[in-house]
This record gives sequence, structure tokens and C-alpha cells, in this order.
Amino acid sequence: MDGRIIGHYQLLERLGAGGMGEIYKAEDTRLHRIVAIKLLSPLIAADPERRKRFLQEAQAASALNHPNIITVYDIISDGDTQCIVMEYVAGKTLRDSIPAGGLAVPQALQYAVQMASALATAHSAMIIHRDLKPSNVMITPSNLVKILDFGLAKWIDPAPATGEEATIDHAQLTREGSIIGTVSYMSPEQAEGKRVDARSDIFAFGSVLYEMLTGRRAFEGTSGISTLSAILRDDVRPMCEAAPEVPPLLEQIVLRCLQKNPDSRWPGMKQLESALSNLQRQLDPAGQFAPPLSTMAMSERPTVLAEEIFAPPETWNVTAPAAVPAPGARPGEQTARASTSTAGRGSLPPSPRARSGSRKLIPILIAAVGIVLLAGAGAGIWYFRNHAAPKKAEVATVATQPSQPAPPANPTDSTANAVPPLAPLPPEPTPEPKKAPRPARKKTAAEPAKTAPPPPAPVPEPIAPPPPPPEKTAEAPKPKPATPRIQMVPVMIQDGMPFRVTLVQDVPANAPDGSDVRFTVVDDLRNSDNVVVIAKGATVTGKVVAAGGKKFLGMGGSKTSYELEKVEGVDGKKLNVRALAGRNADGAALHAFETPNGRKAKGYAALQGTEYIAYTEGDQTVSVQK
Repeated sequence: MDGRIIGHYQLLERLGAGGMGEIYKAEDTRLHRIVAIKLLSPLIAADPERRKRFLQEAQAASALNHPNIITVYDIISDGDTQCIVMEYVAGKTLRDSIPAGGLAVPQALQYAVQMASALATAHSAMIIHRDLKPSNVMITPSNLVKILDFGLAKWIDPAPATGEEATIDHAQLTREGSIIGTVSYMSPEQAEGKRVDARSDIFAFGSVLYEMLTGRRAFEGTSGISTLSAILRDDVRPMCEAAPEVPPLLEQIVLRCLQKNPDSRWPGMKQLESALSNLQRQLDPAGQFAPPLSTMAMSERPTVLAEEIFAPPETWNVTAPAAVPAPGARPGEQTARASTSTAGRGSLPPSPRARSGSRKLIPILIAAVGIVLLAGAGAGIWYFRNHAAPKKAEVATVATQPSQPAPPANPTDSTANAVPPLAPLPPEPTPEPKKAPRPARKKTAAEPAKTAPPPPAPVPEPIAPPPPPPEKTAEAPKPKPATPRIQMVPVMIQDGMPFRVTLVQDVPANAPDGSDVRFTVVDDLRNSDNVVVIAKGATVTGKVVAAGGKKFLGMGGSKTSYELEKVEGVDGKKLNVRALAGRNADGAALHAFETPNGRKAKGYAALQGTEYIAYTEGDQTVSVQK
């Protein structure tokens, strides 16, 4: 059939076959790209109900847009044959990529995080895979994961082709009473033919992850019936026996996926993806096995907040260029940018208000200048009257005194000249010389000023009116309300998020029931948004639950256990925690104390430094800085 043309697709080579039909590599002659085409078998294509269901679910699968989900391009018909055109993925299946002893833990987490992200996207679109298995997962040479057959495995019944069991579909449509899926990876409710939901995919995901880490299937039997019985009744073999290098925290994540009761599993694939991502960051801090860039979510840069716009003055140099209009900008754009830059300077007063204030200051300044000039003129007149006029009077008296000494020149006529000495009495006539400058007596008020020489101190006081300008400068400290920029926002903590803790004290074997016991958080716990919600070193509190049962000759009885109560969040809030991934049927969440090999001590149930796994209890919130 190579070289056959279907529509505008030319078949190049046969890639494989299954119960649903054959898969070919083809070329799109219009877009000149390589695609993969599934040719459905005539028996399936001839059933009207199945053709209708096929069209509906193919449309749903094509609506999914995720880098780890194969893309459906088109559905075409060639006579009685229905064809699905999809993305061609070069690489090999996960089944062929798993070695005998299992994958390395970092590499398994690299694949698991991508698979969980794809399933979370499908579940949010109300699509359940229900046939997740290693042969339905492709791995590209760049370690990019692609999940195949979304929505098609709900009703297609392929015959056995590879080493895996065939997908079972005993009913035309998905309804209660039908068994759909691959035997080794189906959930207990699938095996019983009950209605399934997204938690059925979580069980299948746990089975695939178990096989990735150990190299063996979680549930195996000699036949399909024995395999179904193991899924319904048996527990999986502990991972520490098949793969000792698997961390206990990862083992707890897988075991929670494989719980028989759907309510005891992870509540959603989003929470499971978050737990795997946190563990991957802890085990691979260098990012050697980080998912390819095409699968990493791009974080959006938030828009500028009002707190950032009204920033303190020291940050204006960052926002100042926003006020400069770009060359060639339209007038409307320049106005908008200018208003934005003006709003960014919260401490500066608006320009209209400054102009009105300056107009009010002009009359005040003119009045002040006038008062100063009048004061200076008055001071000049006072100085002239009190200092310049007396000096002129003294000069006039000195000029008249030389004519008076002439009478004493005749000492012989002392008796005759007794009267003349009385004539020139200078003290009497001296006031007349002082009156000589009266021509300047145009202002008679100057004479009384001679008797009141005190300086006119109140004259300079009119300069006081200028103080109003300092009142304007007092408006500068207005941006004070913008200083508290630290804001706290609530973030969500999902139920059942695991984190490592260590015991901070030795616990005696005979510790009384209800005794306090404390642990310390080993690593930061981050939520699905990669925000630290529980910091490293936080204290975890709990209680000792005394051993039950009686001992005979030192044997028998049960181990001393503990239950966890509270842990301190990053905001100081006390958060609820538990010791198990899920609570038992009786509502208890007790975990037995353990002593690592080589550290056993007689008389102690556990020693300081022993590591355990704790889990968050219920959906909670903490406050972190924005």
C-alpha cells in the first residue's frame, strides 16, 4: 500500500498495526510536512454508532493544546475507510525505553512530570484517557513525552499486537457494566465495570510510574482473570524490594495513586503533578533532567500596579523615561504618556495649582518691597535729622568762637572791661546758631525727633509677610502613604502534599500515650505555583500513640506509633498535617516509629534524626509577600 494517495496525503511507509487498524507514515502534499495516518478497520468504520462516537471524541482530542499530547490534524474518509491524520512523532515508545531494572529516578521523574501535566490538561477539558499504558506514550530523542490515543481508547477494542494485553471494550458506548482499558493498567472500578472518572487515570498513571521505576508491572497474573483479581484484592510489592534506590517520598506518591478506594487516591492530577515537580526540584537541583523548554509553562509578567506607579522619589529614575514621548508619536499618545508620567510623581503638586499659588504671591511680594522701601526712606530721614544736622551746628559755633578771645588782650582795663565779658555770653546766643539751619525746616516734626532718639525697631517688622511661601514647601511630604509597599496575598496549599521531616528527639519504647513529639522540616515545601508555603526548619508537632496489645515474654504486641498535628507555615500560621498519605477507614492516620538499620538501640522506639514523610491535611491557605 506504500505510495497510495488518500486525499492529499501520500502514504510513505507502514509503521505498525493493531486491532483498530494500521498506522502509516505519510506526507501532506499541500503543506509538505510528515504526518501519521491511522486507517481504521472496516468493521469499526461500518458501525454508525461507533463512527459517531469516533467523530465526537476525535474532535475533543483535537481541541487539546498541550506539548505533551499528540495533535490530531484531520479526519478523512476513503471509501469505507475512516482515517485519522495526526502529528508524526519520531522516537520510541515508553515500553521500549524502560530497561529491565527500571529507569533512573531523575529520568523517571522527567517523564512522569510531563505525563502528569498532559493528563491534568485533559482532565480540565473533561476528557479521560482510560487506556494509559507505556505503549501509548512516545519518547522523542530530546526526551519530550507525547501521549497518544486521547479519547479513542474509550470505545476502540484492538486485538493483541505487542506484549501488552489488548484494550477491552465489551460495550459499544461508555456506560456502567462495560469493561474498558488494558488489563494490567486498569483501575479496580474499571475492572468491575463501574462508572469511572479522572481518578481512574490516576491509578493507571501510578501503574505506569511503578513500572518505570522498578522495571516490572504493578499487577501481574498468568491470565487476564488472575490479573484482574490481583488488581481488585492484592497489594503491590514494596518498591524498596525491587528498586532500593527509589526515595521513600516517591514511593509514597506512587502508593497513593494505587489505592483501591478512589477517595484515598490523589484528588486530582494537578495536585499529583505539583508533588512530582517539588520532588524533582529536590532530587535534581541542577536541572539536569528538567523537562524540555517546550513543556515548561511560561510565567506571565504582571502589569504595573498602582503601588509601583506611585513609588517613592528614589525610584523615579526608573519610571521617568515613560514620560518622554516616542519620536513620531501622535498627539493623543503623547498626551496619554505625559499623564502617565505625571501620575508617577505622586509627591509633586499639579501644575495648575502651582500657577495659581504663584499668582497669589505676586501682590504679597510687591507689598513687601514697598514696605521695605518706605522703611528705608524713613530711616534715611531720621538719620539725616539726628546726625547730619548737629554736625553742621557744631561747625557754626566753632567759626564764631575765635572773635571772643580778643577782649582779654587788654589786661590793664580790668574794671572798665568788666561788663564786656558778660556781653558775649555764648550760652545764650548759641541757640540762635542752631536755629540757623531752619531753612530746612520744611518739616517741623524733625525737632521733636531730637528729643526721641530711640531707633524705630518696629520699622523692619513689615518684612514678616514673606513666611507664606514655606507653607507651600510643607506639601512635599505627601508621598508618605505610599511607603508601605509590602503586601500579603493568600496562596493555596493542596491536600496531601508530601514533605520530609526528621525526628528531633529520642522516643523511648515505653513512652506514655499522648506524649509530645517534635519533628523538623528537611526541605522547603512549594505549592503548585512554586511558592514556598512551609519553610525548611519549621517545627512539626505530634503525639505518641502507645502500643496496643499485650506482650508475652517480651514478644507480641504492636509497635509504638505517632500522629502528626500541626506545622508552622511561612506566615507563622499553624497548618494541619497528618502522618499518612490518606486516612484509614476508621479516620485514623497513625504511623509506626521506625529505627534505621544500624542504629537500633535497646529501649527506644525511634532515635533522633530518623526521617519520615508528612502530608498536608486538607486544602489550606497561607499568606506570603506579594
